[in-house]
Amino acid sequence: MRTSLLLVVLTLIAVSACASQATPCAALDPTLIHCPTPQAPRVTELKDGQVVVQLTVRPDGSVADAHVVSSSGHTAWKDTVLGTVQHWRYKPSGHGATKVVPFDFTVGG
Repeated sequence: MRTSLLLVVLTLIAVSACASQATPCAALDPTLIHCPTPQAPRVTELKDGQVVVQLTVRPDGSVADAHVVSSSGHTAWKDTVLGTVQHWRYKPSGHGATKVVPFDFTVGG
């Protein structure tokens, strides 16, 4: 029987009543405009974990580089997160930036 997986992305800021009208990306970071959610890897021994990544954001808002700062749980989470954040987009700022983003994963069934 296949175990259903539930991903929970740790938000970086508290969501207020005003933020409920904002995009889910803006709840993570007000400058984030496109943020696909990492999909659970297909690993039978998958367990809860956390991955913290550091992103280098280009002046145009695209992600230039991402690397893992820390991780726990199954190592497959790292590859999933790194593959996903490469598709994230931030609002263009005219200058580069560095962002640290934590992801918490919970396996439920």
